[in-house]
Amino acid sequence: MIYFDYAATTAPSKKVIEAITSSLEAFPGNPSSVHPEGFKARKELNRIKDEMATLLNAPKSSLLFTSSGTESNNLIIQGRYFKRPQHRFITTQTEHHSVLKTFEHLEQLGADVVYLPVDPEGYVSSKELEDALKVPTALVSILYANNETGVVQNIPELAQISHQAGALFHTDMVQVWLHKPINFKTLDVDFATLSAHKFMGPKGIGLAYVKDPTSIHPHTYGGRQEHQLRAGTENVAYMAGLLTALQETASKRDLWKTNTDALSRYLLDCLNTEKISFDLNGPNLNQARFKAILNLSFHGIDAHEFRFFLNQNDVYLSLGSACDSQSELPSHVLSAMIKDEERLKSAVRISLGPETQKKDIDAFIQLIKEYLKK
Repeated sequence: MIYFDYAATTAPSKKVIEAITSSLEAFPGNPSSVHPEGFKARKELNRIKDEMATLLNAPKSSLLFTSSGTESNNLIIQGRYFKRPQHRFITTQTEHHSVLKTFEHLEQLGADVVYLPVDPEGYVSSKELEDALKVPTALVSILYANNETGVVQNIPELAQISHQAGALFHTDMVQVWLHKPINFKTLDVDFATLSAHKFMGPKGIGLAYVKDPTSIHPHTYGGRQEHQLRAGTENVAYMAGLLTALQETASKRDLWKTNTDALSRYLLDCLNTEKISFDLNGPNLNQARFKAILNLSFHGIDAHEFRFFLNQNDVYLSLGSACDSQSELPSHVLSAMIKDEERLKSAVRISLGPETQKKDIDAFIQLIKEYLKK
């Protein structure tokens, strides 16, 4: 098997699985229970948050556990709306669907939402953001690194512009930790989103960074957990898995990044050497982007048929976001960047990760040549 879909999910590492299993055995109590087993679980939960706060350089009080990146985005965006429903909200046309669909829902409730365009490489214009901020704005939400193209926005600049206009700033960072460390003290955003399964952690556990918990309305009612913003019994075992994944990735990231950056360049070089016609959708490898996420349009190829051919040969990649994998329509991200219909229909996403090897690239090149011959 050749796996080129790390932007969709990564497999949990052995250390993560061991951490989850150990936690399930050692801390069976409910952290809210007032007895020794509950106290043990609460103490473990606090230990996890303390270590995570140190790793992310964030106050412990700003870290909220959720079930996923999608839930974190909803918690933040809807929570902010119900605090400031009369104010404007600003996002971009190339956000993840968990952000776009949330804003579409809020529009039905009467929200004023502005969807900023992007340029042909996928970047947001700071001038257009400034113009949109001339109306009192409750929240600006802009994706840090696009999951389909790898483009990295200038989040510090965009957050500063938003703050100068009196707006709070949210960034979806689910793609970031695998490729780059996060320091919330220097990043200076008000909200952020992470998800464990994007960096060798388990599915079913996410993290919301909320700088000021009083700045959003509660997401779930029923208990006092997570600063009374997200009720429900805490999943201590998966929290341990999330922490372990953060720690393991931090210790190995530089090695992984060196490998994937080199393999990304190697892939593009091989395509050029073999004279396989393609377009790189998004910025070139020398610009602000994560090189491990490549969106390529192969001339004369139907992406859906090509993916089926690759699946038959045990090569797995995506046409866009996994959350929109059932759609036959071109990616909304690419549609915002590119107007060439043939280029949209021939686009595939190749995302590399810790286990990717040079032989995987070589095998992929041979399969493209075989497909084109047919």
